[in-house]
Amino acid sequence: MHRARYASLDLALVDAVNVALAAEYDTDAVLTRDIRDFRTVRPVGGGRTHFRILPEDL
Repeated sequence: MHRARYASLDLALVDAVNVALAAEYDTDAVLTRDIRDFRTVRPVGGGRTHFRILPEDL
């Protein structure tokens, strides 16, 4: 992960787990209330540029 890019965010373990699970299940959709972090963090692999935050992006 690019530590310098995300240094100002308060990423918790659950955020990292959500990113890892999204990569494992090959999806860009995450169910979270942590909108600020997930608007900044990019998905791992799959060529996706951003997360779809549910229910916000429905």
